[in-house]
Amino acid sequence: GYTSLLKGNLLYLGTNQGLYYTEYPRPNTPNDSNIELIPGMQGQVWNLKLIDNTVFCATNFGTYIIENNRAKKIDDIPGTWNFIELQTKPGYILGSSYNGFFLLNKEKGNWKLSNYIKGFNESGGMFEEDQNGDIWFSHWIKGIFKLKLNSELDSVSVEIYDTNKGFYYIRNNIVFKLDNRILFSGDGGFFTYNQQEDQMNH
Repeated sequence: GYTSLLKGNLLYLGTNQGLYYTEYPRPNTPNDSNIELIPGMQGQVWNLKLIDNTVFCATNFGTYIIENNRAKKIDDIPGTWNFIELQTKPGYILGSSYNGFFLLNKEKGNWKLSNYIKGFNESGGMFEEDQNGDIWFSHWIKGIFKLKLNSELDSVSVEIYDTNKGFYYIRNNIVFKLDNRILFSGDGGFFTYNQQEDQMNH
């Protein structure tokens, strides 16, 4: 298993074999679990996110919206790692695909691909937005990157945070959000970003 998500009385389970669902809570019975594959969702599932009361699914084959036991593909997006809802850009979802970052927005009640974002071509599923609207992206080999979106939301400027910025090592640094704070963990421990000094504090 890679990811799971509970919405209403349905529990979704993302695995390397596909996306499954079952009723929740599970009945206390010795009978076999009634866990079913969602049609058309065989293969690697990386992430599930509940945004705008909608289940988004990131898979090896692209981006899907899940409604009960049915999947609807969003066109023109390759394999997808993850999504976040942008707090500083209401109405937009930032996604990471095998070909880089993209934006989704809602048109006439439907989520659609808005555009791809130029200026950064790394691929991965660990990224978060800070209170300034900057995107922190973690690459397990190359380090931590800070991406700043332009006003048109179609390109980013990029700054790398490595040992010159306070990390002990470049590899294995992870970004995550806890209580709305951006934190980093790595082989050297936990770090926070000092905006005034533009450095990582251990």
